[in-house]
Amino acid sequence: MSGSRFERELEELLVSLGEWTPRESRSQRFRRRFRAWLYRWQEAIARMRWGGLPADQMMLVGMVLIVFAYFLRLALPAGAAYVGLLGVLLFFVAFALAVTGGRRRRDIRWRGHLVEPSPYRSSPPPFLAWLRRWWRRRTWR
Repeated sequence: MSGSRFERELEELLVSLGEWTPRESRSQRFRRRFRAWLYRWQEAIARMRWGGLPADQMMLVGMVLIVFAYFLRLALPAGAAYVGLLGVLLFFVAFALAVTGGRRRRDIRWRGHLVEPSPYRSSPPPFLAWLRRWWRRRTWR
């Protein structure tokens, strides 16, 4: 009697396991894989830190590439166009980094202690602090 009960439970279990989810269509599978790939790519880019050339050196490299492309056009016109385009692109990227402040400003620390405070986080000059206090006193009357 226990054998038949065991077989019946086993059959019920196999029937319940046999109900698989319907197969994905090709478009659904492509979308899922593309989203996973895009997510991994975005994560990789987000983990990168800018530790390369300063903006002024990038501008200089861009200008050198533009001048090099000017002389390269005599020997290899198609290659000169790409080098010139790369130089212009590099120049404008460097310009954008310079305008937006491409580097993060941090306090200089050694063994966890503050060595030199960042000039951007220090207190305002005395005149500005005095002016701010004067303005607050004047507006609260």
